[in-house]
Amino acid sequence: MLLGDYGCDSVRQVVPLLWQDREQLVDKTNTRFASTNPCPDEILAGRIRTLPDVSVALLEVVRSRTVEVNREGERTMEIATDYQLKEAIWGEPQGPWTGILYRPGIQWKPSPNGLIANPIPPSFPKPGERFLFFGGATFDSCRVVRATPSAESAVRNAVAAPRRGEDYLVEGRK
Repeated sequence: MLLGDYGCDSVRQVVPLLWQDREQLVDKTNTRFASTNPCPDEILAGRIRTLPDVSVALLEVVRSRTVEVNREGERTMEIATDYQLKEAIWGEPQGPWTGILYRPGIQWKPSPNGLIANPIPPSFPKPGERFLFFGGATFDSCRVVRATPSAESAVRNAVAAPRRGEDYLVEGRK
């Protein structure tokens, strides 16, 4: 009896090269998250090049504090930061910019529980420090990053993703 008689029962059987590419991307991401710079400039610029609906806001810290957060019955102290919008670099960033919590875990589907530790260590941002906030797309890693001169330059100098007809239809725009 041939495998074809039963059909395919996994992605690996249907598109083995696509599965291999996926596994390589997962390995590269895990390596990047474990590095000293989990959010390199090329990743930030790549978002501009590949995500037509991404927005980037340049934010400045107004204040940081610890707040008590109740996560499913477990109370923890977490860092909350209030920002002020300094500039909309790309797209139309949406606030509010107050009370943004540091996320100790971010979504990562390949992990057994669907989460991994946030690769950016927690810190108290000081008033006047600047950050880039990426919105308008669904990702959790490197969503808020320090606005270093190189990161800001990489984002400002990236070529925006071309918009296709289907990009407008998805959003209900023409």
